[in-house]
Amino acid sequence: MAKAQVQQQHLFTFNASAVGVAANIRRDGSTVLTDPKQRFLTEAAACLSGIGGEHEAPSSGATFRSGLIHFDSAFSKVTGDFKPFEKAVKFTHGNWGDHKLPTLTTASSLVSGLVMVNRGPDSRKEVNIPKLGFSLSIVNNRDGKEPNFSLAPEMSEIVVDGKRAIVHFVTGRMMKGSTFCGLKEEYERNGKFFKNFGDCFYVPGTLNTPKEAPKRFPRTPTVLCTVVDRIEWPEGMSDNTTQTGRNRIRLQGFGSIILGELQISGAERSISMVRVEFGSPDGGEGEMGRGGGNGSGWPPE
Repeated sequence: MAKAQVQQQHLFTFNASAVGVAANIRRDGSTVLTDPKQRFLTEAAACLSGIGGEHEAPSSGATFRSGLIHFDSAFSKVTGDFKPFEKAVKFTHGNWGDHKLPTLTTASSLVSGLVMVNRGPDSRKEVNIPKLGFSLSIVNNRDGKEPNFSLAPEMSEIVVDGKRAIVHFVTGRMMKGSTFCGLKEEYERNGKFFKNFGDCFYVPGTLNTPKEAPKRFPRTPTVLCTVVDRIEWPEGMSDNTTQTGRNRIRLQGFGSIILGELQISGAERSISMVRVEFGSPDGGEGEMGRGGGNGSGWPPE
């Protein structure tokens, strides 16, 4: 008896997430925190199922640890579907595994009225960001090539210790329609790209100044960089504030604020609009406007 011919089945698993506001506080002064209610905060968290779809996560605001973190509202959304989605209907008659339609995955988050206050015994250090967010889209053509990513960050301004700063973001190939290999090629072969963006990329063991940006793209599976072009201080920084590189601000008695961190790999990207390393008197981490995703096919393209 002849064996039945087995058709090659194709499967795509969607992947995307977005979080408005999160925190993991590890100590209060010299006291180590163990109660999850005192340690953790997660608001406006959206997650996508492996079969795609849409998930929205609104938050009407919260105040955490007596004002260490406060925000007025947050909203996150993730989506995933084949494109154009109408064509996927043709494969709903017992033949789902036959198709290799392209996919579109999105993740976005928006946070309003963010205020962070780290209170010491003799000081009160405050950081305000009226509005921050991002929108990320990923197109996977399922043709054996890397997916294309487009990112649109948003931040109205940031006020650190009473001093206003305007955050400018990079543009062009760093942000729209780029692939991992495409960025690598631009970095190593395009002198103008390297001059403009070379010090956006983090290399272990360096301070990421233009003089230290290597001519060779980082040889790691995942690359960390920043989407911040520059931070403008119209009135200058306070005496308690310093800035390192394009995107790291340190406020004495508060901690460090890292803006616009982007992780890139061949198959995925994730953005952290604001990451906080609380230093005193509360110790721990905070993050606002986090998201990423892509998805993967089987068999591997």
